[in-house]
Amino acid sequence: MIILAVLGYGAHSLLRSGALDVAASSSKLTDVNLGNQLTAIFKDYPQVTVGVSVINLSSGKQNNFGSTQPITAASTTKLVTALDFLHQVEGGTYKLSGPLDNETAGWQLQQLINQSNDDSWQDFITLMGGQQIQDYAHQIGLNSFTFNGNTIAPSDDAKMLAALYQGKLLNASDTQLLLSYMQHTNDEQLIPAALPSSATVWHKYGELLEPTGNFVHDTAIIKNNGHTFVLSIYTDRPDMLDIQQREQLIHRITQAVVNYES
Repeated sequence: MIILAVLGYGAHSLLRSGALDVAASSSKLTDVNLGNQLTAIFKDYPQVTVGVSVINLSSGKQNNFGSTQPITAASTTKLVTALDFLHQVEGGTYKLSGPLDNETAGWQLQQLINQSNDDSWQDFITLMGGQQIQDYAHQIGLNSFTFNGNTIAPSDDAKMLAALYQGKLLNASDTQLLLSYMQHTNDEQLIPAALPSSATVWHKYGELLEPTGNFVHDTAIIKNNGHTFVLSIYTDRPDMLDIQQREQLIHRITQAVVNYES
């Protein structure tokens, strides 16, 4: 099982914050065999910058491969916004049944994660404020996250999913609600497409084309053969989107990690 952890915001969540402890020792836990396999895969795509982070939920071991630098996150950080909102719902500041841009906040939340809706994202940003979202991210241990640049390191992204799955960020019902939105999304072509049919996956992808880079990412919690782990894959190619090649790269990384962890 693999997974990375994130801490909660405020006194209540900080009591549940042990998930981040795994990150500090990640460099000592890198498995040589898996690392060699991934390095060989990376070399087949020299034009792509790749960052991969894996967390085993049973052992708490985290392995980081390739680039460890913060990268433009695209839509993967919609999860940060969703977590912040649900944390504030639990604190009584907002309600899922409350209005948000002619819909309920609960409807907008499902659209934000399951459909990766940018309009819903902007509604939550307007409601809570970018500084609030960044402060929340830092207080739960996502120190690489910046709101204005929308950047995060793959290792922090993995921590976030680990902590979510382990119930360290939200109460049980809100954890299950958010995880339910991370299944059967509007784009299942990255990590989910490379998994065995018997596997269960919760994920959030991100794709963005801009002058400074072409970003295709996927970050997922995976259960397979009785093992559960988190896999975060971030890719950046400066010249063209080339989505088919990027899908192939992500599929090969996913298969290597699944074979190792399962």
